[in-house]
This record gives sequence, structure tokens and C-alpha cells, in this order.
Amino acid sequence: MDVPPTPGATLTRARRIAQDDGLLHVYTGNVHDTPGGTTTCPVCGTEVVVRDWQAIVRYRLEDDGRCRACGAQLPGVCDGLAGRWGRRRLPVSITRAKR
Repeated sequence: MDVPPTPGATLTRARRIAQDDGLLHVYTGNVHDTPGGTTTCPVCGTEVVVRDWQAIVRYRLEDDGRCRACGAQLPGVCDGLAGRWGRRRLPVSITRAKR
């Protein structure tokens, strides 16, 4: 808590550097940055998942993770839509592991 939040411009710059170095799926998180939270199809360039902060604004993947525009398979685990997307905070329980 003694360190200030990373500025949005720094996150955007870091994302651009990673993309310039060849990484395909790089995101800025926990900030309002729709371009930085958007997944694009590496084949046709369609925006397949558009996020704004924690909200998914647009979802254009088939249930098996293929782009709806061109059919390209995107990496990741897809199992269809999980229901209603939206801004929700879910409780998380963190416990100390036994050694």
C-alpha cells in the first residue's frame, strides 16, 4: 500500500513493447482501457473479446474458441458462454498451505 498505482500510460507502453516483441495476447488489467483489454483474432483481426475493466462488452467466439468471423482457433480453454457477464466481485478465500 506504500507504492502508488502504476500509471495507465505505463501499462499501455508495456503492452505495446510486448506486442512489438511478438507476444499476441497481452492485456492491461484493472484499468479502464478497452483497447488494452481486447482480444483480437490473430488471423483476421476481428475483435473477439472486448473488455472494459471487469466487464466483457463483446464476445465473438464460438463455444470451442474459434473466431466467429474466420473460424481460426484461438489459444485458451473455451467451454461456451458461462452465463451472464458483467461487473461482479466474487469472494475469494485464501488459506495458507500446509508444509
